[in-house]
Amino acid sequence: MPRETLVRVASAAGRARDYFLSQFTPGVGFIVDARDLCCYYKAPMMLLAGGRRKEADALLNVIVTKFMQEEGDFKSSVVLKSIKPEYSEFWIYTNGWILRAANQLRKREMLEAGLAYTDRYRQVETGGFLTHRIDSQDGVTDVLTTAHFGLFHLEAGREDIARQAGGYLCRVISKQPDLTDGLYIRIN
Repeated sequence: MPRETLVRVASAAGRARDYFLSQFTPGVGFIVDARDLCCYYKAPMMLLAGGRRKEADALLNVIVTKFMQEEGDFKSSVVLKSIKPEYSEFWIYTNGWILRAANQLRKREMLEAGLAYTDRYRQVETGGFLTHRIDSQDGVTDVLTTAHFGLFHLEAGREDIARQAGGYLCRVISKQPDLTDGLYIRIN
């Protein structure tokens, strides 16, 4: 990529980060009508990528207050994961982004509670991670959730789990009938 393009992309990313920060009040959250988990879950990692650790930490504190449930899950309310149906479909996807930021900021209490919850989604025998809410008991795993949590566990120093996730991904790729025609992402 040409240097000029890289400079423009970095500048645009900085402006986006600064806009989000202008809409955020520590201890309160975003000042716009942002009451759903979907408005928050990736923002701490965006701030960390932009070198704003203090602000990412403040945002994680808001996420704990607004969205962390007693069992360690993150949901918009006791009965609703998110208004976005894809986050109810891929149940722990949002959790992974939040836990990655908590790990980078060494927020141990938050991390331990979140891991106690998401570890229940790991299939030890396959290395995959369950797609749907655990009480569905359908046994479906997928490459997106597994890759996401494999990366998280690698970053968190849980190399054994990361390797198992990598093995799962390799097995799924090897079972594809024709990768030129698409990728099947789920297994049951």
